[in-house]
Amino acid sequence: MSSFLNSGDRSPIPSPRVLRFDSYEVDLQSGELRKGGRRVPLQAQPFQLLSLLVQSPGHLVTREEVRRELWPADTFVDFDRSLATAVNKIREALGDSAEHPKFVETLPKRGYRFIGKLDSEPPLEFRARSAAAPAAETDAAGEKTEAARVITPSRSLNWRAVAVWTLAGTLLAAAAILFWRTRDHSAAPTEWTVTQFTSFPGLQESPAFSPDGSRIAFAWNGNAPSNAQNGPGFDLYVKGLVGEATLRLTNHPSQWLSAAWSPDGTRIAFMRLAGPDTGLYVVPALGGAENKIRSTHTPYALAAPISWSPDGKTIAYSDRLPDEVGDRMFVTSIDGESRLFFHDPACKHEGHLTFSHDGKNVAWLCVKRLDVLDLMVGDSLGKARRLVAEVSKRVSKIGWNASDTHLLITQADPVASELYDLNLKNGAITKRPEAGTSVFSLTLNPKTGAIAWTAYRDQVNLWRKDLTSQDSSLEPILASSRSDNMASSSPDGKHIVFDSNRSGVWSVWLADADGSNLSRLSQGGSAGYPRWSPDSRHLAYHQVEGDLQSVYVVDINERASRKLLTRLDNTAWPFWSADGKSIYFQDFSSFRQRYYRCSIDCNKNEVLVRDGAKSFNMQASPDGDHWYYVRGDEPPRVYRETMSDGRIEGGSEALDGFPVLAEPFLWAPGKNGIYFVPANKPKTVSYFDFAAKKARDLFTTGKPMTDGMSVSMDEKSLIVAQQGEKHSEIMLATPKS
Repeated sequence: MSSFLNSGDRSPIPSPRVLRFDSYEVDLQSGELRKGGRRVPLQAQPFQLLSLLVQSPGHLVTREEVRRELWPADTFVDFDRSLATAVNKIREALGDSAEHPKFVETLPKRGYRFIGKLDSEPPLEFRARSAAAPAAETDAAGEKTEAARVITPSRSLNWRAVAVWTLAGTLLAAAAILFWRTRDHSAAPTEWTVTQFTSFPGLQESPAFSPDGSRIAFAWNGNAPSNAQNGPGFDLYVKGLVGEATLRLTNHPSQWLSAAWSPDGTRIAFMRLAGPDTGLYVVPALGGAENKIRSTHTPYALAAPISWSPDGKTIAYSDRLPDEVGDRMFVTSIDGESRLFFHDPACKHEGHLTFSHDGKNVAWLCVKRLDVLDLMVGDSLGKARRLVAEVSKRVSKIGWNASDTHLLITQADPVASELYDLNLKNGAITKRPEAGTSVFSLTLNPKTGAIAWTAYRDQVNLWRKDLTSQDSSLEPILASSRSDNMASSSPDGKHIVFDSNRSGVWSVWLADADGSNLSRLSQGGSAGYPRWSPDSRHLAYHQVEGDLQSVYVVDINERASRKLLTRLDNTAWPFWSADGKSIYFQDFSSFRQRYYRCSIDCNKNEVLVRDGAKSFNMQASPDGDHWYYVRGDEPPRVYRETMSDGRIEGGSEALDGFPVLAEPFLWAPGKNGIYFVPANKPKTVSYFDFAAKKARDLFTTGKPMTDGMSVSMDEKSLIVAQQGEKHSEIMLATPKS
């Protein structure tokens, strides 16, 4: 996303770091809004819009200018809604009013204007409009504003005065261009040569550069069976940039491994996820016995990245505290003396603690809500810290550039995971499209400027099982070279719906029950998680729109989707009430806790019906008396809550005797039990009987199953998504000479 200072339409002359008005401060460097010295929460895009306005006080900032600055041409977004949301958040943060504005004025169908009085105006050159813009703006009464009179040459000025102003502006612009060209651009090379570093069968994950940049350590699951949940497990390998020979360092196939080299290159630390053997280990880089530093309760791969301090004394990692929910950041010595690095109670999760190359600073991630992730930078002791950016997409890895002036981060949404550069001086975030759209587990070498990452290729196909015949075989429904997930049959059995990336973008697809007459229902942004209404006439699903999500409803006969109109900014994961009169959906900003109910013709009259424990894959029982879900802060098990009069009554309860799931989405509720895939049998579908409180195996599949399982209304058939080809490789990008 382009920053205001770097726009081609505006002078790139540096502005003041802090702009003040009333009791507020807009800190352009840290990206913070403060009132009376205290930070006022404001998301990234509303802050960018506020910065845009206060840097042009008294001027109309047109809608097109806002679109160009905040939503580049390659960004799909519901612009009107997103802009209105951003303005409302600004007004909420400033205590402002649309009807009687004190700071932000709306000029209908034209744009917005900052009408507050700045304590110190931005430089004249910064406020000057481009040559293509009108020389002055007028207020509602048709009079020129004070700001317009400042920058518009008076008729009494002669041509010499105008020439002097023009020359001064030209010299200042030239100086600014020179300043910009000589700035540090070491965050990433101007051009890269991208090659494939590994091409082995199976999955290659979590690359880590050696200090001299000559070798990469990585996890590979292609050589041995595993005690992991799904298929072969990972061991640690090292491969040089020249040649194909690999050195295997561990022989303990695990669910996940994340590695980091010691500064002198003689050892490699790694986080192992493997049940009771989960913990932090160190192994000699040339082979030898591994040494366990300490056991941990690190819950999943996203919390597994580690970082070794440049002085070689400490290793940063993530773990859980006993009886507390949420990931926390720790540092430990090689001897295993561990301490909590820092914890902000406002952060539900903290992680990705990463040392800078000079060892003076660290970067980390604070998760306050699912739609707002804070990227923080502080000193190596965690005493001084500041927010450098807010992002709305999942971050899988953080890396420092060679000069420690930028961060490289990966951001993932349901469509892609891409590489971004974050300028620590001004908070500007720039996409690096050269890396493509599948960038995970980033590693960077400061000496060579090279980076490496994991790229995925995946295929998932849909299969149907006849539950009335134990001897029946799985029958394919649809097949493609891409992935089909989250499928379900319509209650009347005539159709099947699913989400797929077969068109290149995740979309909702509809077909007849046998897979024929396939058509795409959703349009625009990435869409998924379709759910049938009980009468088989409608579908609800959610769709990504810029940084937010919205619930859509479609009549399958008309094939026209319309947005569910609510007062919430970020809605997702819809499902229907048993009577079909209401749609339940999640407030995605609430950390998977709050659910609302609204009619199919919802007109901002949604009702809060649940504010409980964090939940994944919420589903209603066929009779609507219970809600079932999986918690996200522990190994996936099914929980139940009781519904009464359309609302949750009482707390949640774990289903007594229910086994751990293979994945949070591999289960489906029936009338008297739950169909599911157990963690210890990823190729087996089992059934848990509520009355007996026991599970029995139903059938096995040829390959592990993945996202999505559904049972027909009469419970005579089951649809599963079976893993097809699945590959990941390490990609390498080196600077062009």
